[in-house]
Amino acid sequence: MLTVSERELERRRKISQTLTGRSLSVEHRSKLSAAKKGKTLTEEWKANIGRAHRGMKRSAESRRRMSEANKGQVQKPEAIAAMRAKLTGRKVSEAERLLRSARAKRGVDHPRWRGGVSSENSRLRHSIESRIWRDAVFARDDHTCQHCHKRGGELNAHHIKSFSEHQELRFDVSNGITLCEPCHRAVHRRKDL
Repeated sequence: MLTVSERELERRRKISQTLTGRSLSVEHRSKLSAAKKGKTLTEEWKANIGRAHRGMKRSAESRRRMSEANKGQVQKPEAIAAMRAKLTGRKVSEAERLLRSARAKRGVDHPRWRGGVSSENSRLRHSIESRIWRDAVFARDDHTCQHCHKRGGELNAHHIKSFSEHQELRFDVSNGITLCEPCHRAVHRRKDL
C-alpha cells in the first residue's frame, strides 16, 4: 500500500508523463495564468520549488530561451540588497576560487574579444607613463585648478599643446596644466568655437 507522499509522487509522475511532448494551447495557458493570479507563494512553497529545481540539468535550448526571456530585465534594488546580504561574508573554498579563475574568460577567450583592436591613442592615454605624467602635473600645481584656483575635487591634467598633434610633448610635464572639471570643459568648448 502506498503512503500519502508516495501517492502524490505517483500522481505527479503520471501528470508529467501525460504532458511530456505536449504543448498547451493559448487558451489553456491563459486559464492557468488566470488561476494563479493573486496567489502568493508561501516560504514553504518557495523552498519546495527550490529543492525540486536543485541539480536540474537544462538543455541548451531551454537555457537559450531562459536567457532570451531575461534579457533587458532589471533587478529591483531590494532584490540586489537581498542577494548581497546573502553572499556577504560567505566563505569560498580554495578549490572554488581556483575553479572560478579557470572559468574567467580574458583576452582571446572572452566573448567580446575583437582581436586586440585597442587604438594606440587609448593605450597611451591609459598607460603608466600617462599616469606618472598626470600625477607630476598635479603635484607641481599643488592639486589646484590653475584657472579658478579651487583646490582638490575632480581634477584633470590638461595638455596645453594637444596630445594628438604634438607626440613629442605628450609626457612632458611643462605641457600640462591642472584644471578642475568645469574649467577643463570650458577650455575645450572655447577650442571648439
